[in-house]
Amino acid sequence: MPSREQHDLLLRHALKPRDFWWTVIVIDPIAVRLLPALVRTRWISPTGISLAALTIGAASVVSFAWGALFAGAIIYQVRFLLDCLDGKLARVTGRASEWGRFVDLAGDTVTIGAAYAALGYHAMSEQVEGAWTILLLLPTFALAVWLHQYQRGVWSDGSSGEGHEHAPGRVRVWSWSRLNRYPGSVEVETLVLLVFPVALPLDWFPGIAAIASLFYLVSSAEVVRDLRRQLRTAGSAEPPE
Repeated sequence: MPSREQHDLLLRHALKPRDFWWTVIVIDPIAVRLLPALVRTRWISPTGISLAALTIGAASVVSFAWGALFAGAIIYQVRFLLDCLDGKLARVTGRASEWGRFVDLAGDTVTIGAAYAALGYHAMSEQVEGAWTILLLLPTFALAVWLHQYQRGVWSDGSSGEGHEHAPGRVRVWSWSRLNRYPGSVEVETLVLLVFPVALPLDWFPGIAAIASLFYLVSSAEVVRDLRRQLRTAGSAEPPE
């Protein structure tokens, strides 16, 4: 049983000072209970967890495509838990790597996009009116992912989030101060891939897909706005010839 000091040290390295609402409220309380066992099991690597998440994510995609929506939603959340654990394990053990970041990002992008497509396929196969909105969701999702990664690649300081620590003192898994100011991409994924398949009729798919598409469009527009500001700032900072 770790001491209070050891527990706080682990949380300080594992948890981000700010994170998505769903992650802070639901996923982190589970993840931090699993993390000590993963730290002690040296043969489990962050990249290995990312690959396991990708495999489990494939099972959720198949479930969605077959119409087993409840099963697909639960399996997807297991995937998301693993997706959160890989980064925490990397930060705690100092085993972060560029290859691991690539596997994590590629797995996220492929799994989320495929899960959206599988739900759209099922809605179309059931002849849901308006199911064509999946043709809006997929490109807007891809655009948002590309723009965010471009922004990080061009303007990142290279830290990729590692090394961000809380202020000294006791660290709480659940705290209002850890919530992002606004809902983000994880909340949209939770709406489409958990709330909708578990609690809403299939006929609601067009509306849910439209809401997600609008979020990704707004998110992309915000990134473009920020990039323009950064480019203007960088241009004004250049010394005259």
